[in-house]
Amino acid sequence: MKFLRAGLILVFSFCFLESRGQALKDGEEFFLPVLEKSVHIYDPSVGEKTSWYINDHCIVQGKEGRYHLFGITHWKAIIPPAWAEHQFAHASSARLFQIPWQKHPPALKIDKKLGETHIWAPHIIEKDGVYYMFYAGGGGHWNSMINLAQSTDLFNWRRHPANPLFRDFYDARDPMVFEYNGEYLLYYTKTYSKDKHFSTVAFRRSRDLIHWSEPEFALILTEKPYLINSGHTESPFVFEYKGKFYLSVCSPYYHYRLTRIFVSDNPYHFDEKNEITLLIAHCAEVLNFDQNWYVSHAGWFYDGVYLAPLRWVKAKKFFPQFIFLNAGEEDKYLVESKKVHKGTARLWSRYPTNQVLRIAGGGSVSYKIPLPDKVQLFEIFLCGAGEYELEIPAEDEFQLKKDPSSSEGLDLYWLKFPSPISSLELKVKSKARKYELNFIKIYFLR
Repeated sequence: MKFLRAGLILVFSFCFLESRGQALKDGEEFFLPVLEKSVHIYDPSVGEKTSWYINDHCIVQGKEGRYHLFGITHWKAIIPPAWAEHQFAHASSARLFQIPWQKHPPALKIDKKLGETHIWAPHIIEKDGVYYMFYAGGGGHWNSMINLAQSTDLFNWRRHPANPLFRDFYDARDPMVFEYNGEYLLYYTKTYSKDKHFSTVAFRRSRDLIHWSEPEFALILTEKPYLINSGHTESPFVFEYKGKFYLSVCSPYYHYRLTRIFVSDNPYHFDEKNEITLLIAHCAEVLNFDQNWYVSHAGWFYDGVYLAPLRWVKAKKFFPQFIFLNAGEEDKYLVESKKVHKGTARLWSRYPTNQVLRIAGGGSVSYKIPLPDKVQLFEIFLCGAGEYELEIPAEDEFQLKKDPSSSEGLDLYWLKFPSPISSLELKVKSKARKYELNFIKIYFLR
């Protein structure tokens, strides 16, 4: 389940890695996942009388080599009715980028006798010739079910008699299973506790995929606002690349297509300070087929499922790794503003969220960012609504390039200087009647 956030984001990333395991050393290298161009691979509306969407989903390769897509689905509405998603879409293709994919009947439907109120976020792994589909079955905010269905052919599914595998809160959902060191780890979204509403990613351990331990926490986000439904850590996904472990979570409160990436030296603990980049994608699934990496993404406001190759960029650890300028909430690093006033952004244009900076035509805001060390390569994410111009006041030559993954007011810029610099200045100018700046996030890469 996802929540929309409108506004403007400007993100500066610094590579800061400090896990609760063995901390990465200052200057230690790791690899940054970067999206290539996305391709629209599947539209669930084809053959239907109205428009449909796919939300949290998975893609798995069958025994015969064919690829299968499963996902939350429903007909489109401005905001889908609560808990109305009662079946999983199913499609398949001989090749990942073959268009169109073949549409199949729904793979699984809600079981009200089991107490399911909806079915969300299927995730499938194969063991000993059997496919295990883990999914969220609802049942109540404070006793949400994580359930299991099994199949030998990816078409015929039967629920396991042990259901529910376990219950948790608040709207415990979005399960994902990762095999590591002789055991299975099932990650899922949940609220920290009944009185502390931190967004978290929890995990449980199993040897047989049926019996699961009590929960542990892989990631705890202490940032405000606190969301009782753990809305900052949706759609968790863990993957390993060249000895490092990565966790992606969707944070649609700030922008619907905002996925954050954290890095660690182990799959058990990810520190919120070790956020290394964003992917402009909703409910992202990271796929590895024959050592080729991809990201699939979809959602309420998409027209189906998109797939993008994933490339890896060398980066290194800085302290801190990134700077987050929540534009209307704080004035830190703001050195000049012209024709600017604060306002309240709205979630789905209905619910007040954080403060933003409304920059009138001809106005601007300028920031000066101290760097943790001399840096020459940056990712800058800028989120907002309206037309704007990004300027980098600098005496040295530099390269500023907008990334093609930019979408719907969330823009990524790559900024590179020929040699390291000690501070970074930038200016955001309104090009029309008004530009609404939500936030800037900057990551330091090299």
